[in-house]
Amino acid sequence: MKSQVATVFQIQPGETRSAVLLSALLLLPAAGNAIGVAAAEALFYARVGVEYLPLLYIVLAGVTALATFGLTGLLGRVSRKRLYLALPPLLALVLALGWVLVGLDLVWSYPVLWLSTGLIATLQNVVAWGLAGLVFDTRQARRLFPLFGAGSILGGALGGLLTRPLVQLLGTENLLLVWALTLLAALGLVGALIRDVDAPRVAPRKRRSRLVDELLIGLRFARRSELWRWIAWAALLFALLFFMLTFSFSKAAAAEFPDEDALAGFLGLFQGLTTGAALLLSLFLARRVYAGIGFTGALLAMPLIYLVAFAVLAAYATFPALVVFRFLQMVWV
Repeated sequence: MKSQVATVFQIQPGETRSAVLLSALLLLPAAGNAIGVAAAEALFYARVGVEYLPLLYIVLAGVTALATFGLTGLLGRVSRKRLYLALPPLLALVLALGWVLVGLDLVWSYPVLWLSTGLIATLQNVVAWGLAGLVFDTRQARRLFPLFGAGSILGGALGGLLTRPLVQLLGTENLLLVWALTLLAALGLVGALIRDVDAPRVAPRKRRSRLVDELLIGLRFARRSELWRWIAWAALLFALLFFMLTFSFSKAAAAEFPDEDALAGFLGLFQGLTTGAALLLSLFLARRVYAGIGFTGALLAMPLIYLVAFAVLAAYATFPALVVFRFLQMVWV
């Protein structure tokens, strides 16, 4: 049975332990993320108001950029083993602190919690995929990374589907602790995986340059490259369209479900269904789409989805219509 499973997932002898551990490392926090984000969004929408979301989108972009730059600098200056071991309990501590602040019902704690969930989701992916790059070489990655990606998607789907029953059992606020527990479980998986990493592969670089200098080099390269200028503009416009539809959907969902428990349950269920559909389509349809219209064609389908969505919503902006187009958006992304 084990050999058949290994054959299906292209796992070669000697890779089984690390592949299973890494799949679990991507699955568990992804499930916790789906559960915790639904809770944080429901608390913010119900207790503060959806009208503040556009401002938070701007703040989140800046905070995420600063955190990414800072983490990039750390990865070149400290031991990756220590960094990957430190991040999961630190992120779990942030969630526990957020849970305490929510219990105190401090108004400012809800936008801070909403921003924190976005950063935590980014950083937990850095840990998982960073370890994947350390444990497996390039040839192994070509075979195994699709498996790990599927594990992450599956985790998001399972977490989303579990959100509603967990809300009924624990309440919306306590879902933050569920996410924290998945990160503590991830700590054990990180420790087990690090034992499979050879010391020379994680040794810090001897020559160190200033982080500011490294960022300026990247900026100059992007400014000189016409291709990267177009990519930057495309990314900016895609983000603008993405958050315009996201905001409309969030506003409608908050109006449809004024109770925070019901809202968290709906958001989690919606996340589970969209992620599950994306997983099935990526496994059984994506290759045919790429073979038929190419990767660029698949990418260009995204603006068409937005064009149809905003044209329909301009005349028929109902909650069911927003659910349909949000579903299409998330599955295609």
